[in-house]
This record gives sequence, C-alpha cells and structure tokens, in this order.
Amino acid sequence: MNIVALQIDIAWEDKAANFLKVRRLLAEVAPEKDSLVVLPEMFATGFTMNTATMAESYRGETEQFLAGIAREFGVCVVAGAAMRGRDGRARNKALVCSPPGELLAFYAKMRPFTLGGEAECYAAGERPVVFKWGDWTISPFICYDLRFPEIFREATVAHQPHLFVSSPTGSRGAFIIGCACCRPAPSKIRLTLLASTVSDATRSLFTTDVP
Repeated sequence: MNIVALQIDIAWEDKAANFLKVRRLLAEVAPEKDSLVVLPEMFATGFTMNTATMAESYRGETEQFLAGIAREFGVCVVAGAAMRGRDGRARNKALVCSPPGELLAFYAKMRPFTLGGEAECYAAGERPVVFKWGDWTISPFICYDLRFPEIFREATVAHQPHLFVSSPTGSRGAFIIGCACCRPAPSKIRLTLLASTVSDATRSLFTTDVP
C-alpha cells in the first residue's frame, strides 16, 4: 500500500487557504491511484477551540473538499476536522473519504488534550473504529490519543487492524504509522512524507519502503 502523509503550515481558521495548500501539495506529489493520503488534525482550521464558528455539520465544506480531492486524485483520504454531531456537540474527528467521494468512516478523538482546553470544547469519542482499504484493515486515531495505549489495545481486541494511522497537530511533530502485531500485513507499505515550509517557498519530499 502506498501512504502519502501531508504536513502543512496551517493558516489559522482559514479553510480556503488550507484547502489550497493541500490541493497544491497533492498535485505536486501526484500520488498513485488508490493511495492512502493522511492529513493533519483539524487541517482546515488549526487546533481551534472556536467551535461556535469553525465546527461543521456533516456534508459541510470540509467534508465536501475531502470528497472532492479523493475523487480528483483517485485516493483514499484520512483527515482531521472539527465536526458537530446531531446532538449539537462538537467533536474532533477523523474523516475517511474513498475515491468515489463517499464517507467511508469517521472517528471521534477519544482523549481530548485537557491541558489545552480541548475537553471543555469537544466531546470525547466513545470507541475506536476501523475501515477497510484494499486488503488492509485500518484504525485511525488523532494526536493526543497516542499517549493512551489502552485505546489501541481496545481497537486490537475488537477489530484486529493491520495498521494504526494517527494525525498529529498540523505544523508540529510527525505522522505516525504503526503496524499492529495481531496479524501479518497483507503487503508492504511505501510511505511518502510531503511537507510545506512556513513560507510555502520550498517543499521537502521523503519516500521509504516499510517492510
């Protein structure tokens, strides 16, 4: 499986600017068809607590953008977004869109970053989820979740995923791809990291094969 991880210098609460950055990077790397493209946590807004203005309902502009780039580039996209559920509460979610532009799955961050005030603005998710992509079973997580191994054990026991994919906060850290040990991977992984600089003047590209 080919995985493309995008890391951008997120424009604060400027969805149009961030949509443009993501599309430009994807056009530059020209990912193989059926690649798995992973975007950062809240890629369209930054790690905002302004849920009254930034959180969207389903089929909103961020989901429509993700569906559009999935169709345009023929890829599966995993991306973080501030979403508002039917109960009116905001949640920090990972959305998964297939190449036809369909919403394959969504996951709500189970461990909000309390020290940053996230727990006061976003309701915590209740359980891990998985989605199928090709021969792979994949479980998405978000940033601070990585500090809590019990939720990864919960996902492993319930779903036996081949792969965990986690999106960090956009302009810091690195994407983390972890293979679960519960069963063998169906194929090798090729991982590409594409990152824009703060000035957007240059870009760095790193590709490696993961056994």
